[in-house]
Amino acid sequence: MIRAFIAIDLPSEIKAGLREISDELSLLGAKPVGIQNLHISVLFLGDVPEQKVPQIIASMSGIKSKSFRCGVDGMYLFPSRDPRIVSCRITMGAPELERLNGELAERIRGLGIPIEPRKFMAHLTLARCTPSTDLNSLDKLAGEAGRPKFEFLCNEIKLKSSLLSSTGAVHKDLFVRPFDVG
Repeated sequence: MIRAFIAIDLPSEIKAGLREISDELSLLGAKPVGIQNLHISVLFLGDVPEQKVPQIIASMSGIKSKSFRCGVDGMYLFPSRDPRIVSCRITMGAPELERLNGELAERIRGLGIPIEPRKFMAHLTLARCTPSTDLNSLDKLAGEAGRPKFEFLCNEIKLKSSLLSSTGAVHKDLFVRPFDVG
């Protein structure tokens, strides 16, 4: 079994630009996602038998999508009561991400892989709250308008594996599906 998901990676210059916010979140007691692991999840697959990976890749290969712009503007805490996650708002490209999620979920469900029934919400997870997180200060930081704010061209999706360890998750690209030029 491998722990797998389908995602859009952030460009390296955007990841580098998020380092300052990541450091601030850490100072407030949150546990930031490793800069190298920042991504926008399109579909979480969970534990998947390794022999299903070629079928998942074939399903991804059949997706028709053109490159599109994706944008982020600000942070929010989720859920709003007793927050566990610090995320960025996807303000551009959310309909395209939702369409990709729906099409991939349908294809992968057809392979006999169960998919979470929750409604998809496009987001970028920055950090997880811990018992020592200063939620009041975190709420103020998340309330700063337009921070972070960026946009980029989404021109591929990736099938990734995630190996959990005591020092954090290690993500590995298993397959890259380029989009058609938009």
